Amino acid sequence: KLLIPPCPFCRKPTAKTVQEINERVDKRMALNDVDALTNRAGDYDLGVQGFPIDHVKAFELYSRAADLGSMSAHYSLGNFYRHGKGVPANTKKAMHHNTIAAIGGNTQARNNLGASEAVAGNFPRAMKHFVIAASAGFENAMKGLRMGYSEGYISKEDFDNALRAYGEAVDEMNSDQRDVAAKAATIGR
Repeated sequence: KLLIPPCPFCRKPTAKTVQEINERVDKRMALNDVDALTNRAGDYDLGVQGFPIDHVKAFELYSRAADLGSMSAHYSLGNFYRHGKGVPANTKKAMHHNTIAAIGGNTQARNNLGASEAVAGNFPRAMKHFVIAASAGFENAMKGLRMGYSEGYISKEDFDNALRAYGEAVDEMNSDQRDVAAKAATIGR
């Protein structure tokens, strides 16, 4: 039998209905909880948890969370600007938000910076971003590095070092507990 821990904020038993979840998130949002703001923004972005798809509302909530320091929200804002979701597409603003998120440790944002630099033809800088993201265990960054290596934008030595760092990061993330959790997440699908 799986033990479901209580809510880390209120210590109440885990919510069992969407309504309960939404009520708790609303309370946390009223207290400017960046995770609650980011999660609700995601609800509007994807149209889940009973919320309609509303990219403008999602953008507003991500902006509020980013102003409060959420790196995840900065990453999402970068994607909104990159793809023109809820706002006009703006490469400069996308790069700005991805840069903030990457500096804050968001590996997906770091990878996006690498992709943007590659598209702009700045391959040495792109490879540096991909190396940092790969060293944190981000698989997509390895794809960028493989492409860069095949085109001669990164040396064999640097590629091998990045591959080794990627492998070490992935190994560090593996555990019996993660395997059990992953298995439990697939039950009933």
